[in-house]
Amino acid sequence: MKKNRKKKKEWAHHKKELHQKRKNRRKPSSVPKMITKVDIEQHVLDSNNVLYEKKKNKTIFNIEPNKEDRICALCKVHKADKQNTHYLSDAIIRRNLNLDGGNSRETGFYYTLGDEPYAKFGFQRNTNIDSVQQELQREPTIDECKAARNNPFSVNDTFCKDCEDKFTSIETKFINEILPKIRKLNSDSKEISIEDTKTTRLFFLLQLWRSSICDSDFNLPKDIEEIMRKILLNSNDCNLDELKQFPISVSFLITDGDEKEFTNNITGFISDEKYPKVIIMNDFILQYYNPQNEFWFDNLYGINELKDYHQYINVNEEKFVMKVIANDKRLKILNNMQQAKAKEYVHYWIGLFLQQWSTHFEKKPSTQVIAEFQEKFSTVDIRSFDIMDKVIKDFINDKLSLP
Repeated sequence: MKKNRKKKKEWAHHKKELHQKRKNRRKPSSVPKMITKVDIEQHVLDSNNVLYEKKKNKTIFNIEPNKEDRICALCKVHKADKQNTHYLSDAIIRRNLNLDGGNSRETGFYYTLGDEPYAKFGFQRNTNIDSVQQELQREPTIDECKAARNNPFSVNDTFCKDCEDKFTSIETKFINEILPKIRKLNSDSKEISIEDTKTTRLFFLLQLWRSSICDSDFNLPKDIEEIMRKILLNSNDCNLDELKQFPISVSFLITDGDEKEFTNNITGFISDEKYPKVIIMNDFILQYYNPQNEFWFDNLYGINELKDYHQYINVNEEKFVMKVIANDKRLKILNNMQQAKAKEYVHYWIGLFLQQWSTHFEKKPSTQVIAEFQEKFSTVDIRSFDIMDKVIKDFINDKLSLP
């Protein structure tokens, strides 16, 4: 009798375990975080420049948030389901990112300059694969190919379709009515006064707010973000005085030459905690000043001049005044930026070389060895981590092989 009761008890416990297992299978995990073997998509460009997908088994860390819970960052009401939203307007930056400075969509590669001491390479989905391999001196990685599915300076699942339409309305009015007048200017122009302050300010306010929402390299104070959000949400009926409260300076860079010359410009952010906050968009440079403080002077690689920078800071203005920078000065500014970044690169690579040399030889390299190493990397693209990592390893291996 006791034996039967024991068996019944064991069977009841077994049934309870089975029931719990079935229940667990039916119930989705509230925290989808696990290490698992899955088939991931490998995105590759074929010889006809078409993105195709291969399956590759790989262990990944699955921490993707639930897209159903994402709410639009602008309206705070609708589901954020819009794909490929540009937070820097495509019509402004496209010719800078494309290979030949052309106006076709999604062709070309670029280097992203952020807080890292080296540049991150990226390319767009319609870029010729041979050009990508030639630039990289290798085949693109899975992550690089996957990243090519999204346009640079764009995001997914951050805004809803209705709010995307609001963005388009703001951008289209500026691009159709004001941008052509600006891009007709030449190096003889010193400035341009724009009467349609509302259209101009809404356009540049949009660049500031979306960048702060979408890119970690550019941050505005949260209270300023929220004021801007409400203005953009009600852009059709917004008060002009509200728009004019933000101290904004915009410089236009005259870019002489053929379309390819636009590829020498820069698109991105100057990552810095101090003011002004800076966005560079091909041939436009946008500066946002702190409305709570005096508008402190910053030369910004030669963009600003102490004698007149204040007159180009628009706040409570009648007309929006934009500074025009001549082509020869544009080239000097770009060179100043590149030289400053190059110094960061050189400092980083020499530091990494010294570290790896000391690891292998247990002593510091001589001055002559450092000079030899510097000569080696003077002929390669020091922006690329892959290239410079190989240069360091090859140089050390050559020295290790010596008798």
